[in-house]
This record gives sequence, structure tokens and C-alpha cells, in this order.
Amino acid sequence: MVHVDTSTEAYRHMAKELTFLSTEEFSRRLHRFSRTNFDPSQTAAVHAHVSELLSRRLAEVSYKCVREYGQLAHVAGLHELCLAIYYGRANLVCSSSMAEANSVAGSFAVSDSVVDSAYSLGSTSDLVRLGAHCMKHLQHEPSLGWEVMSSFSLARTFWRCVCIVAHLEKARSVDAKQALQDAAYIFKEYIAVLYPEASRELSVQDAIYTVRRFVQYASCGDEGEMLFFRFCLRRGFLRRGCGTTNLTEEGGSNLSITTSDTGSGEVSYGGSANGATRVDHGVISEEQWFYATLIATCRAGQHVHEALHYFDEVGSRLGVESVGCDVLLGHRSRAMRSGTAADGQDFRAVGECEKIMEGVSDYLFFQLLTVLHAAKDNRKIVFTARAMLRCGEKLSISVWSIVLIAAGEMRAADVALGAFVQAKDALSDATRVEDRRGNEYLLQTSLLALSKCQVPRFEEEYLRPCRELLLTHSNEEVYFCALLQHAHNSTDPGGGAGEVSRAVSEKGIPFSSRIVSRLMKVYLRTESPKLLELYRYATRSCNTFKASWLDELLLWADRRRYDLTPEERKYILDEVYRVYGDNAMESELSGLRTQLALLRYDYEHKPRETFLATLQPPPTEPTVLDSRAHFLVKKPYCVHQRRPKNGKDLNEERSGDRIVVANGDQSYGGHSIIQGQNFSGSDGNMRPEEFRVYMEKILEVLQRTNNWVS
Repeated sequence: MVHVDTSTEAYRHMAKELTFLSTEEFSRRLHRFSRTNFDPSQTAAVHAHVSELLSRRLAEVSYKCVREYGQLAHVAGLHELCLAIYYGRANLVCSSSMAEANSVAGSFAVSDSVVDSAYSLGSTSDLVRLGAHCMKHLQHEPSLGWEVMSSFSLARTFWRCVCIVAHLEKARSVDAKQALQDAAYIFKEYIAVLYPEASRELSVQDAIYTVRRFVQYASCGDEGEMLFFRFCLRRGFLRRGCGTTNLTEEGGSNLSITTSDTGSGEVSYGGSANGATRVDHGVISEEQWFYATLIATCRAGQHVHEALHYFDEVGSRLGVESVGCDVLLGHRSRAMRSGTAADGQDFRAVGECEKIMEGVSDYLFFQLLTVLHAAKDNRKIVFTARAMLRCGEKLSISVWSIVLIAAGEMRAADVALGAFVQAKDALSDATRVEDRRGNEYLLQTSLLALSKCQVPRFEEEYLRPCRELLLTHSNEEVYFCALLQHAHNSTDPGGGAGEVSRAVSEKGIPFSSRIVSRLMKVYLRTESPKLLELYRYATRSCNTFKASWLDELLLWADRRRYDLTPEERKYILDEVYRVYGDNAMESELSGLRTQLALLRYDYEHKPRETFLATLQPPPTEPTVLDSRAHFLVKKPYCVHQRRPKNGKDLNEERSGDRIVVANGDQSYGGHSIIQGQNFSGSDGNMRPEEFRVYMEKILEVLQRTNNWVS
């Protein structure tokens, strides 16, 4: 549970400043925080903003703003505040005064982040309460929309409750019985009532047992999320939406749900977007919204195959039955990507890909791309973007934010150039003033992607014209960060970084945290000794400190292990203990514990100096070995040992001399290779069989003497 000290002077000053902001400015403060890559150093700022929202602004801002602040609180680990936001706004919309002022009272549905916050707190009572709210939306107010979200949230409360049961039973807690009763209550009183036909042949005990197996035996880190929602889909425990609703949110952000009597409908998302986390300017049918939510359940476990299966299914419902993901993202994707097909069948596949792009909404693609991005399947992301651009689709800023990451990794310059042209045209058109902030974000992101792609004359043809045309309000910091990114991916990163550093110094621009971060990445790649000097300068001069700087310093020290002085080792160790305390090995270092252990071992025992002086290793060995020797630690007898057959050693059956350890000694000097014995025959050729047996003996001795952990 995250704890924020609200008694500090900085926190009180920030909270006081927030009270003077207008409603519009307070809503725009959301853009300062990332919900996809949250910085833990901003937790106190998020706490101050959410507290201000709860104290005086809950009834002023739009539904969308409240929901996004709740999601931000969940990402920041402020789960109690996330629940408080939902309960506070839900109580307001249920009051009679709010019902008179707003025709869509009750439409503030339970979201995934609210349910997950209750799960993070381990509160099954909150899950039961949230299930009751979902029940109200689905049973008593079906005309208010949000059926899809409420249906998924209700199923999520049951799944999360079973997750708590599994964890408590594993810990042998006395609260497991109450959690089990709450899970049974959610299924019996809510799910079974809403879906009587689907739950008729499934008892409460069987449902809990099935879901518990999903949770206990999930091997993808998602606690059985994908398996559970696939189970709900097949059982019929999810609602696809019905009714007719026209919903308009205040604050300039429009969301309209228009459904026909047949159940089909559209959900329109509007308003300005930050380009990173929101779905902007898209129209989606309820059928596609339903499948987009199903695809989102595959993200945590990186179930790409299942997400593509849902994508195929919604495509078949749209009447594009001949197109499947095996065609869209299959083995022919490379041929289609290059635009050259081997035969007529490949040409037909390209046409089919363009056909499916016309019927699938931008939001559905966004959810599919998030799953591919979580699985780091950049090839499929780039191919999907190329297929969409080929058929004239204009990608939203949210989709571009994912596509450009993959384009930079895959060096897909054509895709990055498409985003650059779209953003540049939108900013150059004086008549289009809407969403200028989002297009500026898109332009900056596309420039970074182009720098990764190493396009020729990057500064002259792309970066400098944007600054001269005043297409962005970015300062010199953004300009030089893009140049450092370009230098980092070049064939001469050290030379490029040196030129940028000199230009920054000549213009008198201070080394901000962003410039320092870019420089450190370049110095880490080149293993430059300047990294330690830059780190010392940054920690003294910059007002902010990033934990990533210390991680890069540890990696740099590990790569320059034999070039560090004792004073440099001591400084790095002091920095680690200053940031993480005495329990650095059990802290957030995670994968860098080995580097820290070796650094501390080098500082305390000086193995290099000891060996140079005595030609012997130090008597004390490191407690944490390099990961490359992991198999020697965990599997000390990993080398195949030949067992005697009928009391006779198999090695004796070989022709020629048998290589043994001299005098039965296990010391290194006792081996025949040290004593000058060779393994060549009379013709001078090496006898590989005898040499292999000898090396087997050598490995056996090494494992027994140096690599056994008792």
C-alpha cells in the first residue's frame, strides 16, 4: 500500500495551488501524468490532485475526467482514493438534484480500475458492493447504456473475489471462509439472477471451483483473466448491450451511444486526447466495443493467439468472413508488407486485408495493438499499420502512439514518415485548430521514431524545418533530445553525443533531466567513462532524481568492472545505499542484484589486485555469481557422467590412452594438460575422443570444487 506524507511543506504548497485552478485547468492537469508508464515520483502530486477532486470538485468536472482521475489513482497505487472517487460520484448521480440537472443519472458505471483497486486492498466487501452497483445498471437501468462495461465489471468482481480466496487459502488465513462466502454471494445473487438460463446447469460450487483452477494454474501472470472471460463468453455471462441511448458528457467531451431496436449501435468518443492513453475521435459499434473489451482481457497474459481469435470473430460478424488473422498477420505478412506478392493468391490476400480495414473500428485496432505491444510483437504491429495506411485509413493519435514505438524498433521509416506527414499537415492547416496539443505530441513522437530509423539528413530535412515553421511549442530541450536519440542509434553514438553536448554548452542551455537521461543512455552504450561524471553532475545540479539513472550507473559499472578505481566503486555503492537503504538487495533492484553483489565483492575483496599479486584467487568467493554461471550453481552435475556397465568403466573400452586426473588429485596443477601431456597421435593430429573425455573430467572437478552451493 502506497503511503504519502501529506505533512510536508511541498505537499501543502501544492494542495494550496490546486484550490485556485479553474475547472477547465484542473481537468487539463491530467495530461501531466502518464497512466501507461507512471512515474512513482509523481505519487504525491497525484494524491494532491485526487484529494482536491474529492474535497470540492467532484460535482464540477465531467464523468470522463472523474473516471480518468480514478484510473490515475489506481495506477499510482492509491486504491482507497480510487474507490472513494467512484463512490462519491456514484452517490452524486443517484441523488434527486443530480437527476434533475442531468438526464443521464446513473450512467456512471463501474470500471475495471475500480474493481482492481478493491482487489488490491483485499476487500471482498467492496467487491460485493461494486457488484451490487453493476447489478443495478444491468437490471434496473438498462436504458442508460454502459451495459457492456457493467457486464464485464460484474464478472470481474466475481473473478477478483475468487483470486482473494485463492491467496488467503494459500496463506492459511482465517479470512478465507468469509471471502469464499462473498464470492458465492456475488455469483448467486447477481450473476445467476441476471443470467438464469446460463447458470441453470452450473452450481455455485462448480463455478467457484472452475474459476479457482483458472487462478491457481495460470502460467502467464494474469491470474487466469483470459481463461475466465473466455469461460464467461462461452457460458453466456456477458451482455452485449441493448436499448437506445443518447449520452453527452459535459466539459466538451462527447460520448454518444445510439442503438437500434436490433441491438446494434455506435459509441462515439470525442474531445481532446493526450495521444497516449485515450481513444480519440473514433466511432465504434457496441458489437465491436464488446469484442474490444474481450481483446483487452488478453493483454496482461500476452495471449496474442486468443486476441487474434476474437479479432477474427468480430470480423466474421461484420461480414468479412473470408479474412482471418492468419491472412492479416500470418506468414505472408512480410510479402504483403513489401508490396510484392509471389503469386495471385498473395495479391488476393492484400485485397482482403484492405477489405477488413474498412469495417473494423479504430478502437478495436487500438485494443489489438495494445495486446501485441504487451507481447512485444512489433512485426505484427508494423504490418497492421501498413495495411491500414494502404487502404487510406487515418490513424488516431492513440493508435499512432503504439505504432510509432514498434516502427522505431523495427526501423520502419515509411510508417514513421506517415505519422510525421499527418501531424505536420494538421499543424500547418490554419483552419484546423482542434486538438493542436495532440498533433504536437504526434509530431514529436514521430520525430523520435524517425531518429531511431536513422533516416538520412534527419536534422536538416525533418527536425529543423519543424522548429522554423513553429509547428510545435517545444523548446530547445525537445530539439536536442531528438538529436541525442538520433545519435544513440547511429553508428557513431559517442561522436554524435559529443557534438550535441558541445552545442548545448555553447547555447547555455542547462542540462535538464531529459537531456541527462538521453546522454546516459549513449554513454552506457559506448561504456564511456563520462557517465560517472555526468551522474555526479546530475545528482548535484538537477532538482529531480530518477531511479533509472542509478540502474544505468550499475550496468555501466558492471561493464567496466576491471577499469574502476576503489574510490569509484565506493561512490557507486554509497549511492545505492543512499537511494535504497541498507536493504538494497531486497529492494526494487530486482535484476540488478547480481551487478550490485559483484560490485560490493570487488570493493571488499579486491580480487583483481589479489590475483595480480599472488597469482591465486581470493579465499572468499562471491555469494551471487554471474548469471552466465547459473547452470553451474543450480545444476552442479549437469555434465553427462558415464555410468559403469557390469562393474567396468566404459572409458576403458576406448582405444588409446585413457586420460585421468594425475594422482587422483582434484587440484588444477594435477591435471595432465598442466603437466604438458598432449592428446595428439603419432601423425600429429588431435585425438578428439580422448580430449573430450579429459574436458569432461575437468568440468566435473570444477563443479565439485568451485561451483557447489551447500
